[in-house]
Amino acid sequence: MNPGLLFFLRLVLCLNWLYQGLYLKLIKVDKHHLDVVKGLGEGILSAQQFLWIIGIGETILALGILSGLYYRFVSWFQIGLILLMNIIGILFSGAIEAPIGLLITNLPLLCCAYIIGKYGPGKLL
Repeated sequence: MNPGLLFFLRLVLCLNWLYQGLYLKLIKVDKHHLDVVKGLGEGILSAQQFLWIIGIGETILALGILSGLYYRFVSWFQIGLILLMNIIGILFSGAIEAPIGLLITNLPLLCCAYIIGKYGPGKLL
């Protein structure tokens, strides 16, 4: 597979996680994301604190993707994470209005992660 295309797909994944984690959870807290976390109930942490931790994790994942290191592990990890977050949000938060739409919009990310996991991280040409 074309190394430049693989690098581009990796960059797309990185930007998605940065947008979802850094921007929507840490910089400008997205009300919908906060509602999903609130729907899960509060434990030791408030919904805002839990969302902040998720945002930090997603930002770290973005940096891991960008590095290209351990690309197979990182790819499979993010596939599992996307599926887990979607399933938990759909089944337990009560804040996902269009569960099928959520799954469909995540399919391109899952495909990109699978391709990187299978063919490698690529390289900037």
